[in-house]
Amino acid sequence: MIARAAAAFLLLLLAPAHLHAAEPWLGRWAEDAKYCAKPGESGNETPMTFTRTSARWFGTCKIRSVRTQGKSWVLSTKCPSSAAPLRIHLHMEGDRLKAFWGEAHPLLMARCAS
Repeated sequence: MIARAAAAFLLLLLAPAHLHAAEPWLGRWAEDAKYCAKPGESGNETPMTFTRTSARWFGTCKIRSVRTQGKSWVLSTKCPSSAAPLRIHLHMEGDRLKAFWGEAHPLLMARCAS
């Protein structure tokens, strides 16, 4: 019985990443739900979308790596608007996502409905 449990645990550890629970920061986020359906004209009124490979806001940044730090993540990205890599810091506050990078003030966002 112990050998069977150990084998099942080993299979779980070796399973491809897509079989594990999705990271909570994946998805489409906005500061106000009304901006999910119709983006506004400023940055705070425009939803952000995070996939495993990209971060989209006004443009699309390619995610090169993700570093987990407890309930926080640091995404190292390459954006067309910047010669240097951009680090996007994400942190879950309950069911809301806080995102900040560079000199920008943190955005506290709610998940947009699918």
